[in-house]
Amino acid sequence: VCAALVAVSGTGFAYSLGVHRAFLDAVPPPRRGQAFSLLTTGLMTLQGLGPVGSGAVAQAAGVRWAVALSALATMACVLLVVLPRAR
Repeated sequence: VCAALVAVSGTGFAYSLGVHRAFLDAVPPPRRGQAFSLLTTGLMTLQGLGPVGSGAVAQAAGVRWAVALSALATMACVLLVVLPRAR
């Protein structure tokens, strides 16, 4: 089960590589270094704030609520990405 979950998470990361190509095409060449730096900084910041927020919810309401709210937030993000592309 763990190996399957690791494989699925790896495919999620691989998806981001395709998104980076669209981002690269959208940014003018002179600004690409700055744009990718900003993108990376934003991703790392949000990857750090996610666990902090989940920990705060776990402290206040319990681990079950933290996991449930994290799952809901993940599904909402997936829908926000997938639905506009499906049109």
